[in-house]
Amino acid sequence: MKTRKMRLFAAAGTALLITLAGCSSSDSDDNADVATDVSFASGTTMAELADKGEITIGTKYDQPGFGLLNPATTKPEGFDVDVAKYIAADLGIDADSITWVETVSANREPFIEQEKVDLVVATYTINDERKQVVDFAGPYYQAGQDIMVKKGNPLDIKGPDDMAGKNICSVEGSTPADNVRKNYPKAELTLFDVYSKCAEALKNGQVDAVTTDNVILLGLIAGEPD
Repeated sequence: MKTRKMRLFAAAGTALLITLAGCSSSDSDDNADVATDVSFASGTTMAELADKGEITIGTKYDQPGFGLLNPATTKPEGFDVDVAKYIAADLGIDADSITWVETVSANREPFIEQEKVDLVVATYTINDERKQVVDFAGPYYQAGQDIMVKKGNPLDIKGPDDMAGKNICSVEGSTPADNVRKNYPKAELTLFDVYSKCAEALKNGQVDAVTTDNVILLGLIAGEPD
């Protein structure tokens, strides 16, 4: 798939962050694979996880550079995954004691509420609505919303205002999708559960463009052959 990334959406800041319900934080360890000798206030989530010696972490499996499943190891790899390992190490939990759970945009809050995961480390925008459901730590990375089109830009999509009447792909439960829905209502929105499906839909001509955080789009582009 030959693609091109377009200009940044105006006022569409987003963040990658950790979502952790009911806990305190501590300084990060330099080695994510070595457990550290730490202590936390009794009764906190951090103390409970440290005492248990194992942790279940939700992350994305389809985002090159941040959270991508390695079929050879059946484990995810990327920046978010490394951050998650640092957090685990700070709790005295080594990488082998982490259980990874694929967590897409639409089920990040539900997985925490239902206790399917202890925390989520994934591309995730902080907003007031989500703060009513979960607690946030971070952000540890700042990104912005962008648009990806086919190389050559055959439909001449030069910015968000050009999306009117075009089929734009994003994912369920994401801030980029909400931004299009609220601020660019003339765009036709196609939603999937993961961005890799949007990339495939762009490749086969099912959609005209893909929108999400710029770093996610760059990862999708980097993962494609020239």
